[in-house]
Amino acid sequence: MKKFIIAGALAGTLLFSSNALAADYIVKSGDSLWKISKAHNVSVANLKSWNNLSSDVIYPGQVLKINSTSSGNSTYVVVKGDTFSGIAKKYNMTVTELKALNPQIENINIIKVGQVITVSGNASSNNSSSWETKADSIIATGKKYLGAKYLYGASTTQTDAFDCSSFTMRVYQENGITLPRNSVAQSKVGQSISLSNVRKGDLIFFDTDYDGTINHVAIAVDSTTILHCATSTGVATATLNSYWKPRVAKVTRVF
Repeated sequence: MKKFIIAGALAGTLLFSSNALAADYIVKSGDSLWKISKAHNVSVANLKSWNNLSSDVIYPGQVLKINSTSSGNSTYVVVKGDTFSGIAKKYNMTVTELKALNPQIENINIIKVGQVITVSGNASSNNSSSWETKADSIIATGKKYLGAKYLYGASTTQTDAFDCSSFTMRVYQENGITLPRNSVAQSKVGQSISLSNVRKGDLIFFDTDYDGTINHVAIAVDSTTILHCATSTGVATATLNSYWKPRVAKVTRVF
């Protein structure tokens, strides 16, 4: 399986809203916390505090707060099946209002899975429960494969054997979310979050060799439990214990 080299310095694009001059910053290749802090006249310590970061590692696509004052807006990561009008409706906005918060989007009919969109802070009442329903379904889907054996390079059509990324791909696919085939590509989908903010259904990526590369992926069952397909156990649950937790390289939220 191809591996993902974790860069120490990455870059970003600033998002503007009508309520604040600079509330969010999307990391892109080339940036570091130090570079962002200097560009916006804030300290690295404040950046880490405002974003619940336990280290200086940041990733492309990660959304960072760059001031302590909330704009009243938040961000939404596009998933399969989303439309611009559907997202607007979910957050009790008109299409015109949503477009005004996202001037970088030239054609509202073309949005991509994993794209980060600025939305109002007032999601509809069904929004908070919808992610939880989806997460519960993903975990239930994964658990129906408990005991399936590990097979490196398993076909994406196999359900009696998986490798780590074919397992996550299959489970998400059965819940209407398309993921790439390998853990490297999967780690680039969705929004990067800190491990301290992990919730059920998130993807957790690991560097098991401590060589700066991602080589394993699992689904978060809760803040201390993962569901994955490991070489030694096949599909099983595991605790984020003294072995797994230090090897966490990245956490992403896809829905």
